[in-house]
Formats: sequence, C-alpha cells, structure tokens
Amino acid sequence: MSKRQKKVADALATPPSGEEVKEENKLTRFSRGVRAVMPACIQQLFQAVGDELRSVYRRPREALLSVVNLLCVLFTALMLWRVLVVYSNSPSPVVVVLSGSMEPALQRGDILFLVDRGPDLKAGDIIVFKA
Repeated sequence: MSKRQKKVADALATPPSGEEVKEENKLTRFSRGVRAVMPACIQQLFQAVGDELRSVYRRPREALLSVVNLLCVLFTALMLWRVLVVYSNSPSPVVVVLSGSMEPALQRGDILFLVDRGPDLKAGDIIVFKA
C-alpha cells in the first residue's frame, strides 16, 4: 500500500478525538462562500483527496498516461457500439423496456438487443416501433 493509500485509509478509519469533535461543530467556509457544518472525518477525506490531486500536478507524465488510458477506454466503448449498430442494422441496437405493456413476455427493465431482419416475420416475433 502506498503512502497516499495509507493516508486515505487512515483518514477514513481514524475515530474522531476530542479536538476533532469540537472541530465538527465549527462552520467551515468553502471556496465559493458557502457555509456548512462538515464533520472532521469528511474534512480529512477532502484533505487526502486534495493531496492526491496536488501530487498529480507534480507528476505530469502519469497524469497524461491516465488521460490516454481514459481516452482508450472511451474509444473502445464507442467502437463496440458502432459494431453493434452495423451488425443489428439498427440505429439503437440496445433498448430497455420502460413500461409493463409487454408483460408477461418481457418485464419492465429488461434489456433488449434489437436486430433488423427485414420483412420476414413469424409468429412470436417481437416488433419494436420507434416512437
């Protein structure tokens, strides 16, 4: 476990002491002038997150690597979606049943994968209309 992870874990696991309980009752000013009562454990958590963000600015190469990784994940998800669109021949290949009108065959909240098979319909086929 790294120093940063230990710091966050300590901030979450440390029970409040007498001084921290007194601190909980004080008003804390946020950056935009909003006042709120904030428990000491949440203050410690915000402090740990702030320290983590400051450390990112000290290591720009790791920050750049994180951004590149995020972009790769988003690009992969977009490509998978496009493959589904091409395969299903439908602009929205995945839909969710929003109402109970299809019960008992389909329940509310079921996720459907749509495939446009053309005009060849058989008994039992479920037809989805775009509304």
